Amino acid sequence: MTSALPSWGKILPAAERFVLVLDDEAVLDRETGLVWERNTHKASRNWTDASGYCYKLEFGGRKGWRLPTIDELATLVDSSQDPALPMRHLFTNVKLSNYWSSTTHTYGTDYAWHVDFSNGGVVGSSYKWRYYYVRAVRSGQ
Repeated sequence: MTSALPSWGKILPAAERFVLVLDDEAVLDRETGLVWERNTHKASRNWTDASGYCYKLEFGGRKGWRLPTIDELATLVDSSQDPALPMRHLFTNVKLSNYWSSTTHTYGTDYAWHVDFSNGGVVGSSYKWRYYYVRAVRSGQ
């Protein structure tokens, strides 16, 4: 049996990287130590609503969810895959679209960075009033 502890940046084989936690509602990434919301909900949200949605989440008795930074969200990108997520990921209801990050763009507070999981693009920023999907994250279980 493999440990559920993070490997702190060590590249793991695909079969060992992700583990279901919190009553199978979240995914622990053992490479980063981050815990991700497993399911993408049907509704897209603007950036402000996305932040509020994350703040209100509770899985397995755990609060403390938030929008990921652009660097955290980029750890899930594998542009060689379709969708652009690592092999053997455990996420459900994945949308081939943009997902918000919490990172505001430096040229204006009206913009935030996002990741496109249809192609793995991490180069986009958009107005915060646009509607994109959300994958909440928390540090540790």
